[in-house]
Amino acid sequence: MTREPEPSTVVDDAWIVRASVIGGRMPYARTRRVDVEHPYRGVAAHRVDLTDIVQRAHALGLLLGAGAAISHSSAAAARGLPLPRALRLDSRLHVSVPRPRRAPRIAGVHGHSIDLAPAQVERRLLVAPSTGEALPISVVDEPLTLVTCATQLALPDFVALADAMLHWATVERRPDPMLEALQLGPGRPGFARLARAEPLRRAGVRSRAETLLRLMIVSAGLPEPVVAHPVHSTGLSSER
Repeated sequence: MTREPEPSTVVDDAWIVRASVIGGRMPYARTRRVDVEHPYRGVAAHRVDLTDIVQRAHALGLLLGAGAAISHSSAAAARGLPLPRALRLDSRLHVSVPRPRRAPRIAGVHGHSIDLAPAQVERRLLVAPSTGEALPISVVDEPLTLVTCATQLALPDFVALADAMLHWATVERRPDPMLEALQLGPGRPGFARLARAEPLRRAGVRSRAETLLRLMIVSAGLPEPVVAHPVHSTGLSSER
């Protein structure tokens, strides 16, 4: 089954031409050759790095219906947020649809049926690391990304994710996604971890390793390090 892709402002529309069986852009016989990959049924990829999560999410998006969105750790990874190695290397994509729709059952996909309002689905142009091209992806918004990731991550890893979101929200002068996530209510899976992580966040954190080290120091009973503490030197010597 194939569908026409949604209109977008994607700069490199050639990706759709070379990577998908949509509207006859790639002859069927061509898709059967050995140099063409099939990440999902109905999608053919030629010279596309399918280890790139943005490329993979775009390929899957050619098949998904309206209302479906990349979610959970896949949404975080596509946004460039820090995750543990095991989740970064997970080849299967998490996709959510609004209840009462049934979770997608597609090879290579973790399907979920969740409380998902249309306003919580964003159509974003995300940059594929393998090529630098911007591709349109339907992804859950940042607050819902936090909520869904809370069901997957241990507390230290989740705090690292939340620290990164807080940092970028501060830099870009946007509302804090965590505060919006907490307003979604305690009935959602992962809410308890969300609430535990909120007071552990610190503004100005620039890496996952920094968060994990800070939490490790505190858990050992030592004083909490100051994040981004300025260090001034008054006696730099010019002597070698």
